[in-house]
Amino acid sequence: MVESDEEQLEVLKNWWKENGQSIVIAIALGLFGFFGFQSWQAKIKSSGENASEIYQQLLDLNLQETAKKDDAVFELGKKLKADYEGSIYAVLGSLVIAKKYIEANDLESGIDQLRWALDQDRGDSIEDLIRVRLARVLAASNKSEEAFSILDNHEPQAAYISTFEETKGDLFIQIEDLISAREAYQKAITNKRDDQSLALLELKLADIPLQKEFFDDSGQANKKPEGGQ
Repeated sequence: MVESDEEQLEVLKNWWKENGQSIVIAIALGLFGFFGFQSWQAKIKSSGENASEIYQQLLDLNLQETAKKDDAVFELGKKLKADYEGSIYAVLGSLVIAKKYIEANDLESGIDQLRWALDQDRGDSIEDLIRVRLARVLAASNKSEEAFSILDNHEPQAAYISTFEETKGDLFIQIEDLISAREAYQKAITNKRDDQSLALLELKLADIPLQKEFFDDSGQANKKPEGGQ
């Protein structure tokens, strides 16, 4: 049966009365989700752009030769950490600040900056870089055990294996474990990156005298270079 225009209009009105509210809500939620997502994307983009601009300002200031440049660099570093914590720019800014502290021989402040950067736990090559830098500064602060803990139980990305092993070799030299140092340098050579100096690694390895193990009266193995007293 063909309904008249009036009957069709009446059916439409009744259907809208029953379903109209839920449709309006569904459309509103859909629009809210869409524009909310768009707004969230814009905020993230804006946040990234702002952090990038601050980081660039930090780098530019760091290159200047002015009396107050360090204070300005430190302030920008603090702003990045406070306003954009967890961003790559805050981490990179912290590395710049750490380097400045270390150059000023304030190793503890440098260590604090590197620890903060590591705590952001990005889980990528930047983490490997931070671990190596932190381990070296800890070693320079005579905290070899802590330095080893930063490198141990962490699997670096393939590109950083050689750097990790070289750093471990340097740490072993510091605690006079020459056999372990030799093994670490050999691993570093095996996994050498293109931008690493093979000559330097080979020099470090060649600088270690040949080893021999001997046992003292207690039966404990000792490690000493041949010819050592």
